[in-house]
Amino acid sequence: LIDGASIAWSVWQADRVWCPSQFSCNEAARLFPWARAKFRVLNNLVPELNAAPEPLPANLPARYWLVVGTREPRKNMEFFLRQWQACRALNPDVPDLVLVGHASDVPAALGELPGLHWCSGLSDGQLQALYRHAACLWQPSYAEGFGLPVVEALSVGTPVAVARGSALDEIAPPDAPRFAPHDAEQLHKVMQQLAGAEATQDGETHRAWARQFAEPAYRARLDTLLKELDR
Repeated sequence: LIDGASIAWSVWQADRVWCPSQFSCNEAARLFPWARAKFRVLNNLVPELNAAPEPLPANLPARYWLVVGTREPRKNMEFFLRQWQACRALNPDVPDLVLVGHASDVPAALGELPGLHWCSGLSDGQLQALYRHAACLWQPSYAEGFGLPVVEALSVGTPVAVARGSALDEIAPPDAPRFAPHDAEQLHKVMQQLAGAEATQDGETHRAWARQFAEPAYRARLDTLLKELDR
């Protein structure tokens, strides 16, 4: 109640409300329809990853899938891990899974599954290395206002697979593999397709997509929105 009241007051007072995605803009308009005319999209700025190269954390396999962010329920990790476990039992080509987070973020039985590798307290260089070497970055969230890990992975040429129904619909490239966030059959199908696939996509295509969220594009959009306030 306190959050709802304070946010509503802020929206009421604002001349404009800048949202990080069209999905967030639509949700804001749904919650505050009386302020619909105030909402604008300003995608988050995602600077190019330029940390000094560092080695991967120890004891990781040569081929792995990656998930960055496991804490909040909307990240959908319990569902995702159960489906990954089921697919791995059927197909030995399903890679190990590296999760940037803490095992305590999921039920104990899932946090200790064979083939899981938990990483936390990473430097920027180590995180960048994880992105670069991953076979695929997965984002199974059922609610995302933007999707920073998706853009970061794409910016170093790593392919992504995402759930439908949130900002990921617009943040990920149109040809990225997609699945309904609670549909086990769809997720299994995508996992099986990617399990035996080698990286054949052009990494430069991914990097080019990510540039629309980098500083030059962000500056141009911000300049447009600021000029609108002067009218």
